[in-house]
Amino acid sequence: MVDKAATINVKDSQTTRRSLDDETVKIAEAASYEADHSLSNFKIISGAISVGFALLSQFYPLKFPSNKPLIIFCALAYFAISGTQQLIAWFMERDVVLISKPFTRGGKKDHVLRITTHIARYGADY
Repeated sequence: MVDKAATINVKDSQTTRRSLDDETVKIAEAASYEADHSLSNFKIISGAISVGFALLSQFYPLKFPSNKPLIIFCALAYFAISGTQQLIAWFMERDVVLISKPFTRGGKKDHVLRITTHIARYGADY
């Protein structure tokens, strides 16, 4: 099966990178590497929890002076979760395109494939 070739503007480095990243993931998945989405799932769940804290602090039925400790707690929890997500983006994800699930060899987890890419802002080297 042959996919239709994508038309991209090669002078736009971000579009070029996105297209090359997508093709890299397709090649890795065709080579039977299965993507691990646990980090993305963690970020989605923790984001939902932080939104829950924000909603709780906004719509709790008490009026302002009496719910001040709750607002402070919810704001601190929201910022802690958001900060954790930002640290994950800075130090764990970086330029990662694909993290595979661990391979098992003889019943023992062997290794994980981690594909990272980099393209300069005005560069042509991928």
